[in-house]
Amino acid sequence: MNKIFNNLLLVMAVCGLTMTACSDDIDWNPGAAADGQGVFFPSSQSSSITMTETSGSFEVSVFRTVSSGAATVQITVTPGENAAGIFTAPTEVSFADGVTESKITVTYQNMERDVPYTLALSAVDSTPYGIPNLTLNIICPLVWEVVSTNAMLVDNMFEAFGAAGIKLTGITVEKHPDLDKYRFKSPYDNSYFESLFGVEGLLADDFDPPYIELDGETYPGGYYISGMKLGWKMVNGAGPEANSDWKSFGSVYGNLSNNLAAYPLGSYDDSKKVFNLGAVYFCFDNNGKEHNYPIEGSTLLYLNN
Repeated sequence: MNKIFNNLLLVMAVCGLTMTACSDDIDWNPGAAADGQGVFFPSSQSSSITMTETSGSFEVSVFRTVSSGAATVQITVTPGENAAGIFTAPTEVSFADGVTESKITVTYQNMERDVPYTLALSAVDSTPYGIPNLTLNIICPLVWEVVSTNAMLVDNMFEAFGAAGIKLTGITVEKHPDLDKYRFKSPYDNSYFESLFGVEGLLADDFDPPYIELDGETYPGGYYISGMKLGWKMVNGAGPEANSDWKSFGSVYGNLSNNLAAYPLGSYDDSKKVFNLGAVYFCFDNNGKEHNYPIEGSTLLYLNN
């Protein structure tokens, strides 16, 4: 027992000497104070900025490490991806006496929605103990505005096969926030084919119907529907069958013909809140050369059902 106790005292003594020796070897020098104003961007300043409007402004926080005296320091502004001519930021920031925090206001105009922009800011009179450079990633997402949640489409897609004037209800219609464009999800889903043709499970359970867009920007004076891939095809009355590459439907003008007088684009009657989809086609030939043309003006979208 005495031997164990003596050995324990020896180990403790060695550890004590080791700790003393280690502490004697450490030379600690405090960091040098930042020169000048020591300007930096706070870690709380987000580098990702989402705007709701395509023109406007936002603020960026700027700090300094000293508080005495009023000062104005330089900020370097470098436009990055897509930002040239869109963003304007001040090239200096001012601090009042006794104040360590300030803000700069960045203005912007004519941003394109869903387009990424970058803007780099650098503090000239910076400090090694803060963030001297800040790259802002800015975007104005495209958010469609809901104009109706209970619209009705009078459908004549399969008029040539005896299905005319089919009323499809409960359709949500959205408007582009900046452009004369409207869209709604394709109503030609499994329930449509089951009720019309008795075909069950035509499309996969996870199939996401595409948007049908009424484009009032591409051609003046009317609403254009590009050639749509609706997820299925029907050839000469055989089918329908699932097909993700088949362009089933769209405006005749701009897709099959440029004779606007013969094949008018869609139109909108604001007094009745109804879109007339104009002359549209349905492709039912393997070569894509034969089409069914529903009666002009018979395919209607009522915003207020």
